Amino acid sequence: MMKVMMYGMFMFILGFCKKKSHFLSFLLTLESLVLFIFVTFVLLNFNVMYIVTFLCVGACEATIGLSALIMFVRITGKETNKIFF
Repeated sequence: MMKVMMYGMFMFILGFCKKKSHFLSFLLTLESLVLFIFVTFVLLNFNVMYIVTFLCVGACEATIGLSALIMFVRITGKETNKIFF
C-alpha cells in the first residue's frame, strides 16, 4: 500500500513540475491528484461518508475547472496560455 501511495505522489509531482502551456493538461494533473487521494482514502479504509463527500467535492472541482476552460477558450480563442509556469 505504501508503494502505491509513493508511486501516485511521484506521478503527480512529475506531472505538475512538467512545463505546461495547455490549460487542459493542467486540469488533468489536478484531477489525477484527486484520483490519487481517493484511492488513498479507499486503501486506508476511511469512513464511507468521508469518501462520498470527497468524491462530491472532486466532482464540483472538475465542473468548475471545465467551465473555466470553456470561458477561457471563448474569451481568448485558444487553449494555450503562457501564464502557467
